[in-house]
Amino acid sequence: MVVWGALSFGAVYPWAYTPLAVGCALVGLAGLMLGRRHRPPIIALAAAFAVFAVAVVFQLIPLSRERLSQVSPATIAFLSRFSFAFIVADSAHPISIAPDKTLLGLLLLIALALFLLGNARLMSRFGSKRVRKSILFSRAGVFRMI
Repeated sequence: MVVWGALSFGAVYPWAYTPLAVGCALVGLAGLMLGRRHRPPIIALAAAFAVFAVAVVFQLIPLSRERLSQVSPATIAFLSRFSFAFIVADSAHPISIAPDKTLLGLLLLIALALFLLGNARLMSRFGSKRVRKSILFSRAGVFRMI
């Protein structure tokens, strides 16, 4: 997964980050299922990721213009200058100035959190030395080990 991110121009384009995110999530889920239970204790790290995810979700909740001006006056000022749709429509808007990009960031956060948590579990089962050697010295990499 790391090599794909590097070889696909840093994965800044949708054709690059979509398979990277899906692959990271799948590898992370496999690691969570195959790794040792309760070793290493990843609950605190998972809780930290959950706090970040909840903070992002709060930015996506649509608020009325009055509430939005109370919570984030800078958002109102920015959108009034740069978003014609915001000026014309009298509807609710989230705190985020680009909700579609914020949602994408949330999905990427979840995928990479799964990758990190799954790899922590996988390393505890197979040992980092064995995983490192299988990645470096075999053609099939980690799949040969599983």
